[in-house]
Amino acid sequence: MTDWSSRLTLLWKSCLVTLLACMSVYFGGELFAEHAAWRQHMDPRKRMAWDGKYDGSRYVLIGDSAFCSYYVDRPEKTIWARLQEAVGEKVYPGALDGSKPADFLRQGDLISSSWSPGTTVFLNIIPTRFVQSALPEPHDGNYGPVFERMVPPGKEQRVDLQYLHNMLSFYLGKLSFFFREETALKATVDAVHEQPAFFKTGNLYNRNWATESDGFALNRFKTFETNVILARGHKSLEWIGGLRDRLSRGGMKLVVVLTPCNRPLVRSFAKDKSADAILGYLDQVHEATANYLAHNDIDYIDLYSAAGADDFADMLHTNERGDEVIAKELARWIKDNRGSRAQLN
Repeated sequence: MTDWSSRLTLLWKSCLVTLLACMSVYFGGELFAEHAAWRQHMDPRKRMAWDGKYDGSRYVLIGDSAFCSYYVDRPEKTIWARLQEAVGEKVYPGALDGSKPADFLRQGDLISSSWSPGTTVFLNIIPTRFVQSALPEPHDGNYGPVFERMVPPGKEQRVDLQYLHNMLSFYLGKLSFFFREETALKATVDAVHEQPAFFKTGNLYNRNWATESDGFALNRFKTFETNVILARGHKSLEWIGGLRDRLSRGGMKLVVVLTPCNRPLVRSFAKDKSADAILGYLDQVHEATANYLAHNDIDYIDLYSAAGADDFADMLHTNERGDEVIAKELARWIKDNRGSRAQLN
């Protein structure tokens, strides 16, 4: 009897210690999240990865680096800051550098589960998104672990070890801010010694490919030229419809933005492959993408040919001038469609 009593006492004490530890982690994380100035030490271009919470915004930008405004010198020159000023409403920058279709779908899941009905989501699609390439592309995207901590596994996911792993990640994220935003504490501590710089640093500044001397844009183009496969059609477009459907179930609207292509750069740098062949292939992929969107009744803004030679940092990424072009076109779409958004609400 004494032996059983000792075991029960030990079990009770273990449960109490575990409970107290969980409470400490939970409340410590919440206090830190609420009162520490951690956000100012985080990269605003990766906001969805460290602060994927609804902030009252009615417009959300998702996609990849083309919507991240890497080639501007000041925060107020970013696409989302310009757009917010133009329309007078909050804009959430949710694009993540290096995102793939699987990541776009996860972004859609997070938004549809957290944002309010009536939200408009702008997804950028770069001119090379659907081209065939010899470079491998991760089927599961690059941000799986990030979204596992913020979005529970979908009902359609098979219950297996991966499902259990995803569920554990999600509940650990709910348990504490320190699990959900694991880099926030480190960034805050590091900032005590040196405030991080996110603008006008390294290669990331308001640059023009045509006047550069470091070969930045040229080397990027060479990688593309070497690996692009011109005779293979294009990759599947079907995931766009899947993203539209996920957002629609939450009463939200998807608007696809076909971002600009730097045609003068292609003509200037093409060497191993014909510039005409490359541009002809990109034009075919662009036309197929636009046709898919129109056929499936998905709203889109076609900026494929909207920017000039001086508006680019490289073949795909715009500088301050180009970001201004994009922001103005998004603002124009918003102003032209505010009535339809009100009807959606």
